[in-house]
Amino acid sequence: MSNGNLDEIKEFAGKLTGIKVWEKESGIDSLTNVKSLTYRMFTTKENAASHCNTGNPKLVLDTIISWIKIIKKRTM
Repeated sequence: MSNGNLDEIKEFAGKLTGIKVWEKESGIDSLTNVKSLTYRMFTTKENAASHCNTGNPKLVLDTIISWIKIIKKRTM
């Protein structure tokens, strides 16, 4: 997707029928030269699947802080 082009966003959104499709269409599969890749999908069950995960900001922020701590340990 390119920088918020509404037509591209609509086309992309229309293809999303599940997590496997999202992974394929979002380009994760095309990142073949990365050394490490982790992503976290927040779910409806966690009350965090809404836009920007606004339903459960504590979970989102705790996850980000945890990730930062892991990255810091790697670089030390």
